[in-house]
Amino acid sequence: MKYLLLIHPNIYRFGIPLLIILSSVLLAVNISFFQEDSNLLALGITLDLVLLSPLVYFLLIRKSNISKFTITPFFVLGLVLSFIFIPKENQAALNFIITYILPFIELLIASVILIQILKIRKHYQVNKKEQLNFIDTLELAVSKQFPKKVASAVAIEVGMFYYAFYKWNKPKYSANEFTYHKNSGILAILIVLLFVAFIELFALHLLLHSWSITAAWIFSGISIYGIFQIFGLIKSIPRTPIQFKENTIVFRFGIFLKTIIPYQSIQSFELTTKDLPADDKSYQKIVFNDYNILLHLTDQGTIHGLFGIKRKYQHLAVSIDDKEKFSEVLSEKLNLDALA
Repeated sequence: MKYLLLIHPNIYRFGIPLLIILSSVLLAVNISFFQEDSNLLALGITLDLVLLSPLVYFLLIRKSNISKFTITPFFVLGLVLSFIFIPKENQAALNFIITYILPFIELLIASVILIQILKIRKHYQVNKKEQLNFIDTLELAVSKQFPKKVASAVAIEVGMFYYAFYKWNKPKYSANEFTYHKNSGILAILIVLLFVAFIELFALHLLLHSWSITAAWIFSGISIYGIFQIFGLIKSIPRTPIQFKENTIVFRFGIFLKTIIPYQSIQSFELTTKDLPADDKSYQKIVFNDYNILLHLTDQGTIHGLFGIKRKYQHLAVSIDDKEKFSEVLSEKLNLDALA
């Protein structure tokens, strides 16, 4: 018994609902062996897959820190498996759930999400007074309701549309903020890439349309999303400067890349444009083009990217428009003589 208590709680939380799903699928696959009671058995299987497994999962996680929104995949999985494995002639209960219960659940989920959005907005308004970057503020607000990794992904997705469609005012910078786009030409490169993406969208849509209308529209949807990402990145770069905080420096490449370095982790830095060692992964860039400052750290840092991608580094290459002023401020923070 004592060995069972050592099992991680998540094994119970996820294992028991998945066991219900697995046993239900096995029954559904062999439902033809119970011809006389097939409709009654199909009803039980459908209820187990669609309602029981999500309910059991909810009861197991209700007192944990796991987001209650994770119930939704269990419900959707139950619907999909019921549709796949239960014979069509035995799907009366499934059709009833889809017709009458699913709209109610969708309305319930939409209501819960709306409540969460209102809570997030309240947190955002509070945090906004602290002079945080929009993405930082949004991520902090969303993290009040969602797991950290989900919060980061949601913040990036929302930020992409925020900068693409809402944020049009000319950015203003404080004394502790430094830009990285004015001298690098990165915006020009991205604008060219944006036009290429537009041309590719229409050309390939016409090409695929003659082969498969469905494939053409799927590709177009993916391409349009990619165009929004590029446009959001273009708009976000001037509005997400490098920031000197009280104890850290925040480096960004628009909404796509971010890393935070404590001052105490910086061993030294140099103004240089020399090539980075090609075979040394401890050297990383947070820019897509040329750099002019290289920071050397005592500890490993992490670059956080889109879709949760992470890169470790101990030497970080950055591009700063006013590199001399940046080196002066950084030297003051590190109590060093300015390096030239």
